[in-house]
Amino acid sequence: MKRHTLMFLLLCFKFSLSQSQCVINHFSIDDSIKMIRAQKYLINKLGERFVKDSLEFSGFYQSILYMVTFEIKPQIIKNNKNMIVVFIDGNYIETKYNTKIDATDLKRYYNGGPSMNIFYNKTFAIELAQKIGLEKGIKEWEIKLSGVVDDVSWDIYSFQYEETEHPYQAGGKFLRLNINSGKYKLLKWHSIE
Repeated sequence: MKRHTLMFLLLCFKFSLSQSQCVINHFSIDDSIKMIRAQKYLINKLGERFVKDSLEFSGFYQSILYMVTFEIKPQIIKNNKNMIVVFIDGNYIETKYNTKIDATDLKRYYNGGPSMNIFYNKTFAIELAQKIGLEKGIKEWEIKLSGVVDDVSWDIYSFQYEETEHPYQAGGKFLRLNINSGKYKLLKWHSIE
């Protein structure tokens, strides 16, 4: 029975690899399914050639909804507003509030114009945090993509203190960057668990 289960999982994984150019061996089957569904969604919106030739997987993020992110590969001019987000609910595309990206957004992007459906990437958020002097703190920054639909932000947490005794406590400062507008705030945070 174990052998048949293992064979079945291996076949499913091989199938998912053949269906998605972005699937990498260290992703779980669940993540692979989410990525394949996100790619199919984008293929329907933007075309198979664009998705295969011009998009690059950039990350998975869990918030209220699961987010699969892609970046438009660099062209002649580097643009930090090059991220596309697909919202997943469970293992399915979120249908009511998902990104409404289409070919018009790509045309604006390649002509240097604004698009409401192409967002600031993680690199831009990190560079902004460095530029405004967000301290490194006592350990590496924790970087999250959080929020839902029209209110999504990059949150970069700097740990100024951390106590691992029960109850766990930590705090410091964090940068919140709106992925659409580029507006940001520097705030304080504290957590007790």
